[in-house]
Amino acid sequence: MIKMNKKFFAVLTIFIIVSTISLIGIAKTTAPKKNKILELENKIRADETPNLTKAKDFFSLSYNGVPQINIEKYKLIVDGLVKTPLSLSYNDLRKLQHKEETETLTCIALVSAKGIWKGIPLNVILKKAGVKKEGTYVIFYAADGYSSAIPLKNAIKNNVILATELNGEVLTPKHGFPVRLVYPGYYGYKWVKWINHIKIVNFEYKGYWESKGYSNEANIKP
Repeated sequence: MIKMNKKFFAVLTIFIIVSTISLIGIAKTTAPKKNKILELENKIRADETPNLTKAKDFFSLSYNGVPQINIEKYKLIVDGLVKTPLSLSYNDLRKLQHKEETETLTCIALVSAKGIWKGIPLNVILKKAGVKKEGTYVIFYAADGYSSAIPLKNAIKNNVILATELNGEVLTPKHGFPVRLVYPGYYGYKWVKWINHIKIVNFEYKGYWESKGYSNEANIKP
């Protein structure tokens, strides 16, 4: 009986040691690193602080990876319900009126980052194309196959821009080079990156996430 007890306790001891080592291993692989936690904390609620987020710290999500765009061949097409369809090169865009907007980009998970965006007011582009009176929605198509849309009544607001710069520097490919939409007050899935086609339509269009159940309005504070 005594021998059985000794054997039992020996097995039990080995089991406890092995289990402890396994748990430590799991903890190491699943627990977020301290710097990652701090990085996330720095991005959350950026709209509640006066500080700008460095461009390198901006979060970025993509539908199909970061597209490689040949800027020499790049064209921004504007068509649909317009009087004058446009085909604008990157140089054409750089020559248009630009303005700066300090705005916060907010993910649906409430991670946010604040920056100074510089670009062309979208209403300048729309005026140049001459939107027809029956137009109601503006669809944005991206080079990676992503798309989304916003109401025309919002698109013509002065703070909605096609950004070419972030914090005084040309957009990087990760953040939407050559142009991305800045749409203040609305969630990031409406801030389409790598825009190469804008189309005016007379119906409510649902993009990638909206067709999967996300709000087509996407306003942060309804």
